[in-house]
Amino acid sequence: MERPPAHRRVVAGRLLASVLGVAAMAVASSALGQSPITPGPPPRVFAFLSQAGGAELTHLQRYGSRISVVAPNWYALDVADQTLAGGASPTVVALTRAAGAQLWPVVNARLAPTDPIGDPAVRARIAAAIAAPALAHGYDGMTLDIEQLPLGETLAFTALVRAVTAALHAQGERLAVYVPRRTADGGDPAYDWPALTSDADLLIGSGYDEHSETSAPGPVSTLAGFDGVVAYAAGINQRRIAPAIGAFGYSWPAAGGPGVLVSSIDAATWQRASGARAHDDGGDTTFDAAGRVVYYQGTSQLVAEARAGRDDGMRWLALFSLGREPPAFWGQIRTARQPAPAPRHS
Repeated sequence: MERPPAHRRVVAGRLLASVLGVAAMAVASSALGQSPITPGPPPRVFAFLSQAGGAELTHLQRYGSRISVVAPNWYALDVADQTLAGGASPTVVALTRAAGAQLWPVVNARLAPTDPIGDPAVRARIAAAIAAPALAHGYDGMTLDIEQLPLGETLAFTALVRAVTAALHAQGERLAVYVPRRTADGGDPAYDWPALTSDADLLIGSGYDEHSETSAPGPVSTLAGFDGVVAYAAGINQRRIAPAIGAFGYSWPAAGGPGVLVSSIDAATWQRASGARAHDDGGDTTFDAAGRVVYYQGTSQLVAEARAGRDDGMRWLALFSLGREPPAFWGQIRTARQPAPAPRHS
C-alpha cells in the first residue's frame, strides 16, 4: 500500500535524521577514542520460519538464496525436566539446503519461577538436550528462545547460554539467542545483552512488540522505537546482534479485549477487501474494520527498519517470520546473499 505524500516526507526526514545521527555518533566516538559506528554493507538475513499457511515454503523457495540462516520453530524445551520435544520438516530441510542457507532450528521455552536453571547440573543437561538433535541431523546451529525470564535469573540464564554454546561449539555448530526488545531507555532488563553477545554467536534482538496481544491497541513497532533498539544494539556489537523486524501485527476487538496475531500479508489483504481507510501511526499501518482495530507492519515500514539497521552498521537483520512479509519487501532491500543478475543476451 502506497503511503500518502505527507508520510513519505516523514520517512525521508527520518532517514536524513538517521544519517545526521550516524555522523554525530561517529564524531563523538572518535573524540572518545572509540571505534565510530559507520554504515555497513548489505546485511546477512536470519529468517525465523513458522507455519504461515504454506506461504513460508513458497517464500523459502523464492527468497532462500537471499537468506543466510533459516530458523524454523521445531523444538520445545521442558526446562523442569530438561527434555526436548519436536522434530524437523524434511521439506524445509530440503528447501533450505537447496537455497544454500544454513539451518539453525529454534528451541522454544517459557521460564517458570520454579525452573532450576541456577543449578549447573541442570544447565549441563539442557545443553546436552539441545546439542543432541543438532548432531543427529547435521544442523549448522541452534536458536534458543527462552522467554519470561525473571530479573533474578539474569546470571543463571547467561551461564546457561554459555553452556549451550560450549556444547554446540564442541560439535562444530553455532548458537543464536533471541531476546526481548531493549533500548537505552527501557525494555526487558532481565537479559544481559553485552554478556550474552560475548557468549552466543548471534543475538537476535526484538525490534517489535511495543504493543502486543495483551495490551491496548497500538503500533507493533514505531520507527522511533526501532531506532532505539538499533542504537542500543550498535553500541554493543554491530557484527553479532541482529535487530529483528516483525512482518505481522495484531487485531484487537474495538470494544476491548485481547488481540490476535495477523501477518502483514493477511492484514493488507483484509484492509483492501474491507475498503477501510488506512493510515500511518508512528511506523505501523492501522485501520478499523468489522469491529476490529488492526495495526501491522507494511512493506514501507519493514524496508525503512531494514535500512535503519544497515545505516547504523549492523551486519545482520532478523525477520519474524518468513512467509508473513509482503513479497515487495525483497525487491526493495539488498542482502549479503544477493543473487547475481541474470546475464543479458545479445
